[in-house]
This record gives sequence, structure tokens and C-alpha cells, in this order.
Amino acid sequence: MGFDSMAAWDATRFEFCDSMRKRGKQLGGTIKFPSTICYTVSRDAHTPPPFRQATASWSPPSSPTSLSPKQRAVSSPTPPTSPFELDATPAAPRPRSSQLSTPPLTPKERHDLASKLYDASCAGDIDHMSLLITLGAPVNGVVVVPNLYESFKPAKPGRLSPLAGAATFNQIEAARLLLAHGAYLNPDVNQSSSSPLHQACHSDSIEMAQMLLGLGANVDSQNCFKTTPLMYAVKYASAGMTSLILSYAPDLEAVSFMSSTALFWGVWRDRVANIALCLQAGASPTHAMADGSTALHCAAMSGYTAMAECLLRYGADPLQQNEEGDTPIVVARSNGYEDTARLIKRFAIENCRKR
Repeated sequence: MGFDSMAAWDATRFEFCDSMRKRGKQLGGTIKFPSTICYTVSRDAHTPPPFRQATASWSPPSSPTSLSPKQRAVSSPTPPTSPFELDATPAAPRPRSSQLSTPPLTPKERHDLASKLYDASCAGDIDHMSLLITLGAPVNGVVVVPNLYESFKPAKPGRLSPLAGAATFNQIEAARLLLAHGAYLNPDVNQSSSSPLHQACHSDSIEMAQMLLGLGANVDSQNCFKTTPLMYAVKYASAGMTSLILSYAPDLEAVSFMSSTALFWGVWRDRVANIALCLQAGASPTHAMADGSTALHCAAMSGYTAMAECLLRYGADPLQQNEEGDTPIVVARSNGYEDTARLIKRFAIENCRKR
């Protein structure tokens, strides 16, 4: 049931008048209540303004499709800004980085990765190599290899690149992976004291040498001791490797740090077949080292009779003297090799008769 405010007001007024009569007084006058003047405008009394006047400063909103992409970007709502950022200078956009981005490697980390990549390259471990390269291992990093130059007594260490390591052990696929990632085919001696081609010749890896030469390996490159690939091939490798190197027309008279040509390197190891190939290609049998010794002197000193005969047949001089005035015959006899001395003497006599 609702509350009737007018009925409640009348009841209060009657009670008040009744109490006044009981006191002997009579209520006179009326109770005035403040009122507010209100004006009511009828619909007929209102005259609307003209349409042009009402719409003079008004324009309809544009359709989103009518805006250019740049205008839509400007008019698009932006997220609320914190009051603390109102006066702040807008920060530069952060560079995008992938989830695989890592901080720069320290020198020690690079060295460790380079050593691991070298070992994996020597072993031909393609999966491990790929992982190391992904982690930032330098494909042209160098590793110190002990006893690399065994011709010295004691043997000297050297620095090799991962590609040179792969060439040492004829790891063809490993070499291809390294080359695909930018490995140097002809590194400087400061980057690798022996080139990949040197190491392929040293280990008689013909397939590796063929690939490297086909890709442009320098057949006349010199290692840190001015040794050429031909010198390594003649001394350490087979006739097949020597023939391969000779087919690329190397410098037959290039000298090492000992002023020795490739011919001497083959004589020291008694590689008769390799020496014959070099002589057939045009190597000089009379070249002398700094002390005046020829390849025939070296063969006589070691008692290599077959080697001495090969050199003599290709024009070695049996009477050529070294700085001490010794001929190959004297050198052979002083070292106890009479058979070698007799052979050299016989060729000397035949040469005198031909003259």
C-alpha cells in the first residue's frame, strides 16, 4: 500500500489546529510556502531555427573506409597514458631480437668454440660442426697443433684452421660445410700456418686436393716456412698426388726457407718415383742450396743409390762441388757408401767420354 503524502499533511494540520484550540487560541492566517516561478512553453509557441543556421558549424562523422591508412592510424584510439608519462620523452623503439639471439662471445668462449670446431672438423662430425657454427664458432679460427712440423728436431707446433684440419684427415663433407660457411680456401699464414692444400698433400688426400684445387686453391701457396704444396707432395705423398699437383703447373724452382726446391724434399725421403716426375716436368737437377750442395750431394750423403742414378740420368753433374769443394763422389765415400760412390764415378767417366 502506497504512502499518501497529502493525507499525511492534512492529518498533521488537523492535529496542530486541535492543539491550539485546547490552549484557548485560535489559529489565524495561513501557512505560506515558498514557491518557484515556472514557465511552461508550449510546442506551438516554439519556433525552431532555420536548417542552415542549425547545421552551420556541424559536420557529419567520416566513414572509416573513406580515410587513408595514415588517417586511420592517427584517428585510432590510443591506450590511456599514465600521468607519470605525460611529460616524458618518447623512448626509441627497441630493436627486434629473435629468441636465439645471444650476447657477444668473450675471447675465451670464441677460442673454446674454435677448438671444438677444429676437433669436430678433423673427425668429420657434421652434426656437431653445425651446432658449433650455430653457437658462433668461428669457421676461420685457429688452433695451435703440437708437433705439426716434424722435420724439425724437436718438432715445432703450428696453427691450423678447421678447414686445414678437415683436409688433414680427408673429411670431404666437413670441408664442404666449412667452405659453405665462409672458410678461407687460401688463408694467410697468420690465419693458418699451413693451408688446407698443404695439409691434403701432407696426408696424401688426393680427393681432398682435387676438390680444393678445383675450387681455386693456390698451388704455389707457401706456409710459414715457405714450403709449397709440391714440396709436401714430393716428400710425403704418393706419385698420384705429385702428378695431380704437377698438372696445375706449379713453380718447380720455388725455394723454401732452407733455399731448397721441391727436388730436395723428395731426395731426403728417397721418393724416386716422385723425383722422376718432377725431373720429367722440368725441375733442375743442378740447383744448389746455400752451402752449394745439390740434390745429388744429398743422395750421396744418405747412400741412396737408386736416387743418385735417377738424378744422373736427368742431367745431375757428378763433379759439381759444394762450398767445401767436395763432389758427390767424395761425399758418398766420406759417409761410407762405396756403392753409391762407384755409381756416381761411372756416370762421371761416361760424361767425360761423351765430351
